[in-house]
Amino acid sequence: MILIRIQYFLDSKNLIPGEQYGYRRGHSTVDQIISFCQSIRDAQSCKPTHHTMAALLDLTKAFDRVWKHKLLIKLHDTFNIRGNTLAWISDFLHHRSIRVNFNNTFSDPVVLGQGVPQGSVLSPTLFSLYLAGIGKTPSVEMRVGLFADDIVIWYSGRDLVEMERNLNNALSSFSDYALEFKLCFNPTKSIATFFTTNKRLYSYQPTLKMDNKNLAYEKHPKYLGYVLDPEWSSHKHIDHIVSKCRKRLSILKFIAGKDWGSEAV
Repeated sequence: MILIRIQYFLDSKNLIPGEQYGYRRGHSTVDQIISFCQSIRDAQSCKPTHHTMAALLDLTKAFDRVWKHKLLIKLHDTFNIRGNTLAWISDFLHHRSIRVNFNNTFSDPVVLGQGVPQGSVLSPTLFSLYLAGIGKTPSVEMRVGLFADDIVIWYSGRDLVEMERNLNNALSSFSDYALEFKLCFNPTKSIATFFTTNKRLYSYQPTLKMDNKNLAYEKHPKYLGYVLDPEWSSHKHIDHIVSKCRKRLSILKFIAGKDWGSEAV
């Protein structure tokens, strides 16, 4: 009930940033993927054609690192959530503890100092509000897509050196934002990628850094379950789905075989 009322208030006041697609009515992973892909296709359709450089970022223990007091301040100041609702959310976040059950024996309780409760229907929305504003941190206009804690940032242009410089500056701004809000990006699990229709640049790999660590480059990264490819033919994604289906079909054939199992002929 609380979630429904908060979502209605946020939607009616148009307070949720447009780049956030996660856990919003009428939005899904498909919408985020289409928005991302269409932006790149539009850049490639320019005359002369534009290239696109992107970084797919990974947040470490995103929900567990939410700073409760900062979240409450942001709900009050940015989203105008006040009164009894804010007091209820404060009670919901505080005085929580966890225990581990092993062999029917419980450990001593440990008080949770930070984070939003895992498994709660309200937690994804609270996290989305906590992350709101990260898309406005870069000094140069960038395109940012969010789906809860899945973040993609991209920049289109013709000058590869300028694109790389601007994107690295944006990643530095993201690191500063994460430091201010006690979040932590994981550069080793984040990915850099590049999209172009210029065959001479198919082997080009941008050098993108976060926290002084190079992001690994992938030509066909997976974003929100969809395998991306520079040609946007979806062949790579279809091949991935076919491969998964064949593996599972092989298991079913093995189980259904007449010469295997307790009742083998």
